Parts: sequence; C-alpha cells; structure tokens
Amino acid sequence: MSDTIERFRAPKNRPNNVSSRVEPSDPHYIAPYAGGDDPVARFAALKDAVRRLGRVVIVTDEPVYLHAVTRSPFFRFPDDNEFELVGDIIHVKCAARLGYRDFDANRKRAEALRSAIGASASA
Repeated sequence: MSDTIERFRAPKNRPNNVSSRVEPSDPHYIAPYAGGDDPVARFAALKDAVRRLGRVVIVTDEPVYLHAVTRSPFFRFPDDNEFELVGDIIHVKCAARLGYRDFDANRKRAEALRSAIGASASA
C-alpha cells in the first residue's frame, strides 16, 4: 500500500472526517470525484477551487496530489483537505485535526468542491 493511500484512511471513532479511500459501508465514506473526459483539467480546476475557499494554506501541490489546510471561520480550527488524481478519478479526504464533531463541515466542503468543478460521483 502506498503512502498516499495511507494518508487517505479516515480515523476511526471520529465523525469529523470523510474519505473516498474507505469502504462505502463506512460512515466516513464519500464517493470520489469523477475525472470526466479530461481528468488532468478537472484536477487543475479542483486546485483552483480549493485556492478560492478562503482561509486556506496549500501545504503540498504536486501534479496528482494536493494537500491544503482550511480553518473554520470563528475558532480557526484546522482541517486537512487531500486530493489525489488516480487514473480518471479524484480521491478526496477532508478531516478535522481537532475535536470530535464538525457538524458535517468537511462533508459539506467536499461536496461543495465537487459541485464547483462540475464533477459527478465516481463509482
């Protein structure tokens, strides 16, 4: 198993994260983004959408991997957001570093990014 896949594993017993690298039966599961006809262009669009989020710091920006940290508006709690282009799909992980619950903030952000780049859910 590669280091990238290990990064995408969701911590257990914490509902404040989502990942496309866990089993679909896992409550942390979120479907990966479909890459569409041009996965590289869609991944570039995703990177642009992440940069437009506000309160974001890009930690790692590679051709097929992006790690960004966003912060909550009031308390500035950090959330890790990771994306990896694998073939024609984009894997996603959004996870709070602190606390236990996030009131679905990470799931909502992941779905908002999916919508922003016009990606459907990939099976």
